[in-house]
Amino acid sequence: MPAINLLPKDLTPKEGVVKVSDLIKKFVTIGFIGLLISLLAFIGFYYYINEKIKEAQTRQDRIKIEISALEQTEVRLVLVKDRIQKSESILSVDTAKNEVVSLSSLLEILPVGSEISQTVLSQNETTVVIDLPSSKTLSELLARLVSSGIYSTIGITSLGYNQLTGYSIALRLAG
Repeated sequence: MPAINLLPKDLTPKEGVVKVSDLIKKFVTIGFIGLLISLLAFIGFYYYINEKIKEAQTRQDRIKIEISALEQTEVRLVLVKDRIQKSESILSVDTAKNEVVSLSSLLEILPVGSEISQTVLSQNETTVVIDLPSSKTLSELLARLVSSGIYSTIGITSLGYNQLTGYSIALRLAG
């Protein structure tokens, strides 16, 4: 069917204007389609980047948990190493084991009413402060101590008397 134009010929647009108008319509249509495609691409890119960020955050949280667990393990490891070093130093030192045995023997010969108030053990000697209620228990203690033979050297470092508590004697014992 032929195109019928009812407008007078003076009102019809010129052929150049129609071509420019068609060209502009094509550019606008292509631009609009390009804009829609770009918009869809940006939306897709946004969701893609958002998912990657969420994955990175979960990895970061997981790594933080692993790091805190490793920190706790490291602390325990340092404590174990420190304990091993201390135990090695303790085991390498000569002990006062013999002095402890001698001290337990001394406890067995203490007279009734006497009380040990202070004890210092070292590798080769023991220093003991004994409180005694009377001079009789003091002489009894010294007699038992000398006759027992627990210690080869017995030295009195101090001897004191208080009316309320009685005698206090400090002995340096080596055996």
